[in-house]
Amino acid sequence: MASDSGIPNRLRIGYYRGQMEKLGYEAKFFITGIIGKGTVEPHKEEIRINEDYFKSSLDMVALIRPKLSGAYQRLTDEELIIDGIFLVARKVTRSNSLPGFVPAGKPAYVDVFR
Repeated sequence: MASDSGIPNRLRIGYYRGQMEKLGYEAKFFITGIIGKGTVEPHKEEIRINEDYFKSSLDMVALIRPKLSGAYQRLTDEELIIDGIFLVARKVTRSNSLPGFVPAGKPAYVDVFR
């Protein structure tokens, strides 16, 4: 969510996947919302066409894709239809003395919503 506003930011799920990997976190991403459908209940790590979303969501992406900036035009349809995620991450470390250590079994939670 954009800071202090209650509105979505423009970063997609791929950005957060990259950041978690770059920062050394094991992460699970639960999809909480899809454009054209709304809330995904229960939240899922993977979504499937005709089960979690329909062709209408893909049609919406096809309609707006030409209006997107270059970086967003290159994203997959799935990245563009996801409009809400919940992220659960745990820092992976080799030693308890490393800065930012999170003990095993104690996940660091990052909550990213629309």
